[in-house]
Amino acid sequence: MRIHALIPVKGLTGAKSRLTPPFSGDERAALTLAMLRHVVAAAQASGVLDRITVVSPDVTVLDCAEALGVAALRQRTIGLNPALDEARAEALVQGAEAVLALHADLPQLDPADIALMVSLLPPPPSAVLAPDYTGSGTNALLIAPADALPFLFGPDSFARHRAAIERRNLPHMVASTPGIAGDVDTPDDVRERVVSSQ
Repeated sequence: MRIHALIPVKGLTGAKSRLTPPFSGDERAALTLAMLRHVVAAAQASGVLDRITVVSPDVTVLDCAEALGVAALRQRTIGLNPALDEARAEALVQGAEAVLALHADLPQLDPADIALMVSLLPPPPSAVLAPDYTGSGTNALLIAPADALPFLFGPDSFARHRAAIERRNLPHMVASTPGIAGDVDTPDDVRERVVSSQ
């Protein structure tokens, strides 16, 4: 199965705004890029993805993606779900049979986490959901075929994705690992997940 990973990244100016204070704009931008590099490296090392695309309105982010050897897609819409829709449309043109929407702020993501999600995928049409550490958000979503489900990221996205899956009667699984669940939204998250892993 040809699986394309889609990694959306906001513009660096507004990225991780909840980390202010204590982090400056430059520090937030550097942290965002460092986490993106880690997530891309984990995706590359997973051995289960045919293509990795970073979608962002930010030229610096796109340059970083190209330097890492992955596809860079300039976002022309506004917002997270529209960015993923743009990336999915390109993935379908490229022959994707499934897409993995993956957040870029997972500093403890392991290649095995991604391989686990793929191994859990039931026969299509189907999905695998990966919640954040609160259980309310979705940090990764694997769907096959690529257009089997809308992207519903945002507040309470885990429940919203699950409801959409159930409305469509899609077989699905839940993948919960510390590496996927551990996103970074607060200064405490940085101390716990970024500083402690350095």
